[in-house]
Amino acid sequence: MVNPPYRLSACLTPAEAYVRATGELDLCAAPSLSRLLGGAVASGRRVIRVDLAGVTFIDASCLEVFAGLRRRLDGEGDSLAFSAVSSRVRRMFALAGLGAVLGPTPLPEPGRSRPHLSIAGSSS
Repeated sequence: MVNPPYRLSACLTPAEAYVRATGELDLCAAPSLSRLLGGAVASGRRVIRVDLAGVTFIDASCLEVFAGLRRRLDGEGDSLAFSAVSSRVRRMFALAGLGAVLGPTPLPEPGRSRPHLSIAGSSS
């Protein structure tokens, strides 16, 4: 079995969503990323924390998902925080003019009692 090029997972608390992304966040991952993050906000999460430690590549389509979420949350008084951003991914954010959104925030390990969602995707 071939490993999918990306994986998204989320653990939810009543007020927050902890999202972990790994692999290649490209055009194929953007719809899933957008649905996952948008669903977390729509269900009342006021804080979205995104761990990018395992992200090996990110393209403009996923950068736009994060930029759109940032605009939406800032407009509603909610927050978006990133953690464990590699220098390669940080550079992509900077090149897109989005470097300011990457303030590192510790991401606590999700507890077992939190609802958990995992999405894996493939480019094929």
